[in-house]
Amino acid sequence: MRMTKWKMRTFRRKRKTGDSTIILNYVTGTVKFNEISSEVPLMATGYHTFQKYVEYLESQEYEEVEQCFQH
Repeated sequence: MRMTKWKMRTFRRKRKTGDSTIILNYVTGTVKFNEISSEVPLMATGYHTFQKYVEYLESQEYEEVEQCFQH
């Protein structure tokens, strides 16, 4: 059985001032924020693993809206 690896995951939260979108790039180890048009290393978020960051996003009412896997 082969494990599927993430390539990218997109999370979105609806806000009164507009949607907030965060894209996790597992290939480059970066996080992109649409609100500030910026891409930073995962470590800059204060989290050491994507799993912990995903848990944080879900606790902040972000919903996963798109997934992309490595082939």
